[in-house]
Amino acid sequence: MTQKTPCSRCGYLNRVNEVACLQCGTRFNPVATAAVVPPAPAPYAPPSGPSAAPAYGVVGQYVQGYPPPGIWRDGKKLVCTNGAVFPDQCVKCGERTTYRKLKKMIWYPKWIAALGAIPLAFLILYFLYQKKGEVEFGLCDVHRNNQVWMVVVGAFLLVVGGGGFAYTHIYDPETLEILFGVVGFVGLLLLAFSQTLLAIWPDRIDDNYLWINGASEEFRNRFPPIR
Repeated sequence: MTQKTPCSRCGYLNRVNEVACLQCGTRFNPVATAAVVPPAPAPYAPPSGPSAAPAYGVVGQYVQGYPPPGIWRDGKKLVCTNGAVFPDQCVKCGERTTYRKLKKMIWYPKWIAALGAIPLAFLILYFLYQKKGEVEFGLCDVHRNNQVWMVVVGAFLLVVGGGGFAYTHIYDPETLEILFGVVGFVGLLLLAFSQTLLAIWPDRIDDNYLWINGASEEFRNRFPPIR
């Protein structure tokens, strides 16, 4: 279990080896960090004033060389620092939740997808331009169960449709081949939608920040607007 210590200013639980609070930027006294407390189930403190929502890219009171930590709303998107921990509210409806998920995200410029017909060029540019990030968020029981069922049904249809399509294509091309192909395609769509319609996904990622789609208006309104 990772040992953590609370910030004396905002109460956010930071790892004991941090030099400054990841929530409010207050620098730690090396002696103060010796007092270790068990981690709380919701290591998140909402912004307490204008200084809690700094302008994008401004270091100000924060540790030099680190991006300003936090979560903000930007229209229909959320903007957050890489590794942000969202509060215990469902990102799809804003209801309280106890289920949490750490989601690792990969993003690359959309124009690279146009090179899909040239696999070697696509792979080279994909690995050159891809950006990675992660966030921890919550889902309520309703949206969690919907996502699980969509994954289960999608995987079942994909296996049945793909296997049936391969069998009929090899042994009897004129029998049920199109039907199995459609079933497999529907399963693939369900798997894709389970990670978008019922979750969150990146709109853009840079070296420090993630722009995230999929959060509900109720959830986005919890955070201050980005300036």
